[in-house]
Amino acid sequence: MYVAARNIAEGKGLGSPLIAGLVPGAERRSYVPVVVAKGAFSLWGMLFGFDLETLRWFNRLLGVSVLCLIFWLGLRAGLSPYLSLLGCLWISLDTFFQITANIARFDMISLTFTLLAVHCHLFAEDKKGLWWYFLSGLMVTLALFSHALLGLFPTLFLSARLMVQRKIREFGVWILPLMVSAGIWLALALDDWFAFTSQQQALLRTMTPGSWISPFASFLGFRLIRSDFMPTNSPPWLAVVAVAFLAWKKGHLLPFFWPAGLPIFCYFLFAFRTHEWYWGWFTPLGYFLFIFFVDRLIKSGQKTVPVFVLLSAAALWTGYQLFRTGQYLRDVRFISYAHQQFLEDLSYLLPNNATILSFARPDPYFYLQAKRPDVRVYQWPHSGISEDRLRRFLQKVDGTVMVEPVFNTFIAPFFGPFQTQKRWLLRSAPRAYQPTIYVTRHKNN
Repeated sequence: MYVAARNIAEGKGLGSPLIAGLVPGAERRSYVPVVVAKGAFSLWGMLFGFDLETLRWFNRLLGVSVLCLIFWLGLRAGLSPYLSLLGCLWISLDTFFQITANIARFDMISLTFTLLAVHCHLFAEDKKGLWWYFLSGLMVTLALFSHALLGLFPTLFLSARLMVQRKIREFGVWILPLMVSAGIWLALALDDWFAFTSQQQALLRTMTPGSWISPFASFLGFRLIRSDFMPTNSPPWLAVVAVAFLAWKKGHLLPFFWPAGLPIFCYFLFAFRTHEWYWGWFTPLGYFLFIFFVDRLIKSGQKTVPVFVLLSAAALWTGYQLFRTGQYLRDVRFISYAHQQFLEDLSYLLPNNATILSFARPDPYFYLQAKRPDVRVYQWPHSGISEDRLRRFLQKVDGTVMVEPVFNTFIAPFFGPFQTQKRWLLRSAPRAYQPTIYVTRHKNN
C-alpha cells in the first residue's frame, strides 16, 4: 500500500514494485481493484507525509467516521441516541475493529463508502430523487474499487433491493457509475491482457482455501474466540445473525429498517474469510444489527426479557470489553519494545545490499528503508503464486524474513537448502504470541 500510494503521488503509475517478479506485470500496473484506496492514501501522503504512523492516522480517522455513520444510521432507524451511542462504544472497544482501524489497509475506507452508500440510498427512498440514487451508486462503486471482495457484498445487497422493488429506472441510474468504472478498468486491462488475467487468477487462488476446516470454523465463530494475533472480545456473530434473522422472519422486528438486513446478508457471504481485518470490517454492521434487535425487542411490549436484565447484560459486556482493552493497553510498551528489538536485530544481521522476501509481523519494510536503504525488500503477497514463478523468483533473493508457518507452507519447499540465522518469538497481546519469525538465507554448498 505504502509504495503503491507513493508511486501514484510521484506520477509513477499504478505499479506495485514490492511484489514485482512474483505477480506478472505488477511492476508496471497492478490490476487488483483497490485503486480508490491507493489513490486516497496517496492524497493523504501528499498532504501529511508517507511514514507509517501518518498513514495509520488516516485509517484511524476513517474509523471515527465509521462510528459517526453508524450512530447516524441508528438515529435514522428510530433507535434511542443512548442505545446508538452504546453500540458505538462496543464497536470502538472491539479488538478486531481496533486492528482494522489502526493498520494502513483498504478495509476501513471500503466500509466508510459502504455506509455512505446506505445513507444516500435512504435519502433516495425518502426524497424520491434520482440524484441520490446516483450518489448511492457512486459510493458503492468507490467501496468496490477500494476493496473488491468487501465492496461486492453491499453492491449485491443494494442492487437486489432495487430489483425486488422493480425500480428499473432507479437501478439504471444507480448502476451507471459502476458500469463506467468497470468499463475504464477493462479498457486498462486490454493494454496488458496477460498481466490482467494472471493477476486475477492469482487473486482467486489466494481467496480459495486449501482446506475448508479453517473457513468453516471461522463461519461458526471459533475465529472470534482467539485469532492469530490475540484473544478477542467479539460476540458470537453467528448466533446474533441467526436470532435476528429468525426474529425478522416471524415479524418481531417491525417496523423493519432495511439496512439492518445488510449484516445478515454479508455474514453468510463473507464469514468464511479468516483474516482479522475482515472481521473488523463486519463488526460495526454486526453491532448495528444487534442494537436494532434489542431496540425492537424493548419496544415490542412483550415482557420476554425484563429491561433490567438487558441493562445488566449490557453492563457486564461493556465491563468485559473494557477489561480486555485495558489488558492490551497495559502491554503496549512491552510489545513495542519487543518489536523494536526485532527490527534492530534484523537490521544488524542482514548483509550489505541484501535482497529479501518479507512477510513478518511487524513489517520490517519501513524500518529497513530508514536504517538500511541498501537492502532491497520484496513482500510476499500471501499465496496464489504459481510454483514455477515462485521458484524462479526465490533464486534472486538472499533470504526471507517470515512468519514461520507461512515460510514452512509456501516458501521452504521451493527455497532450496537454507539455514536459520535468527529466530524470534514475538509477543502480540496478553498471553498471546505471534508465530515464530525466521530469518533465512541460502546455504552455500
